[in-house]
Amino acid sequence: MTSNFQNDLRYRKKGGKIYISGTIQPVNQISADQQTTVAVLPEEYRPIRTAYNVCQGGGMNRFYLTANVDGSLVVQKYGTTQNIPIPAGAWLSISIDFPAD
Repeated sequence: MTSNFQNDLRYRKKGGKIYISGTIQPVNQISADQQTTVAVLPEEYRPIRTAYNVCQGGGMNRFYLTANVDGSLVVQKYGTTQNIPIPAGAWLSISIDFPAD
């Protein structure tokens, strides 16, 4: 978890898949055009290829969460029909899975 976010994510490997779940909150507002790394996964929990996911943000807002092969989890494109800043303290729910090696 990076210092710009509060709360913890949980991850596990089971049945040939890696599962990541939890909620995160940005400490400061994140601008609409910014890509922000929220965490870096340990090597044994990283995807074998980049995984793209749509996750639920605060209210009706959604965001893209990219799980990269280097282990970085990157948040971007928050909003409903257009990108808006992610407010400080907004709850971002994460529940994703991708193939393990």
